[in-house]
Amino acid sequence: MVRGWKLGWVLVAWAAGLHPAWAQQQFVVPQSLTVSNRDRIFPGLYEFSEAGAVVARVRDSSAIWYNPAGLAASDRTTFSASSTGYQLTILGSTNHLDETSRTASFQGIPNAAGIAFGKEVFDWKGMRLGVGIYNQASWDQSVHLQDNPSPGTRVSYAMHSTFDELVFTGGFGWAATRWLRFGGALLLDYTDTSNVGETSGDTQDGRNLQTVIQTIDFSGNTLHLLATGSLQTDPFPFLSLGLVVRTPGMAILRGANVRYESQIATLAQHQLALLNDGSAEFDLRKTWKFTLGIAIKFWKLQLEGDLRWYPASSTYTLLATQQPVVVTTQLPGEGTVVTQQQFASIPFATRQVWSGSLGMRLRLSKLVTIHGGLYVDPSPVSAGVNGLFQKADFVGLRGGISFTGFQGLSGSISLGYERGSADTTLAIGGLNVAPLPVEVGFTILNLSFAISYKF
Repeated sequence: MVRGWKLGWVLVAWAAGLHPAWAQQQFVVPQSLTVSNRDRIFPGLYEFSEAGAVVARVRDSSAIWYNPAGLAASDRTTFSASSTGYQLTILGSTNHLDETSRTASFQGIPNAAGIAFGKEVFDWKGMRLGVGIYNQASWDQSVHLQDNPSPGTRVSYAMHSTFDELVFTGGFGWAATRWLRFGGALLLDYTDTSNVGETSGDTQDGRNLQTVIQTIDFSGNTLHLLATGSLQTDPFPFLSLGLVVRTPGMAILRGANVRYESQIATLAQHQLALLNDGSAEFDLRKTWKFTLGIAIKFWKLQLEGDLRWYPASSTYTLLATQQPVVVTTQLPGEGTVVTQQQFASIPFATRQVWSGSLGMRLRLSKLVTIHGGLYVDPSPVSAGVNGLFQKADFVGLRGGISFTGFQGLSGSISLGYERGSADTTLAIGGLNVAPLPVEVGFTILNLSFAISYKF
């Protein structure tokens, strides 16, 4: 996230510095607060508490989200839902900023629902079907920073960023034998992101005053079709294995809206720059994903470790527009001069990522089971090519308790703690200010509820 601060502040500082080449102003998009990490939300009755480490063991309707091969082990129709929960995010930084370097937000955790159809609904040669909907990612954060890096100079940066990924899926599981199951699914992945922010600044030396205000309002969305293939096997009573392969996405729909406005003024001249494109080009691609799970079971205890691998992508254009930036300049006592500048397309690439989870399940009685898990979720953002997203790595802990009631009803309550960080240097370009080292920390607390019913 701090990289967004950096680019935003560089933009302000450049524009607020004493640069005479007004007509050559470069159009720069302040980088957002958006975090696009892939493995931080784990829907399901047990899966949230076990940090999603269930690929080898999942057997109920949650299999449609994690490993569709597990649907084949569901004899009765099962419905599960992650009901309303809450998430508290605390954003803090260690730097030299004067104001508001610590913020917090409180929001609901997205819901998820899935159903696995048992043999009373569909019974054909060991085949089972399932459908579901869940949020793969959800992020909604704001920040407002202000500083006086030197006497007579003020710069500020404010941004509100969102990132949501909603997945609709339908799949099947087939039991080839009692110990070997295969599965597959089709997924519709809808991703939406938005950024609304403003950079401003002013500088004066007792004789001259220069001010700048720049705003950005951006939203982009994509709809991709993906497919998964999977298997589960139980070679020994104490050992289970799972493998899931997800294909890259095929884009069905994509688009963006971009509005940019900049006003820069001194006693010598006034300049206004505008860009408004309701049909900009936006492309956020989905890469291959490979997940391997290994679980062991003994006594009343189950342990599983899942390893996920995302290969790196090539560099591609994330955001582009054919509309020019219209720049209007006026000197004192003269008419306006209108020129155009081309918007520089924003490239993007993802790096190779290894992420993983460890999960534990201990059955205390027929009614009560306790769960625990931990996970690591490195950022997919490439350090070399970064467009609108922040490079922040996360690690988290989860724990909870589930209750198995009578007549097929079960429920759970879970708590989570997550920590992430990003490092950069806040360089104030164009002003006589030494670069400011900044370390930004994310602290996230989760509370989630889930229910399941077996018909």
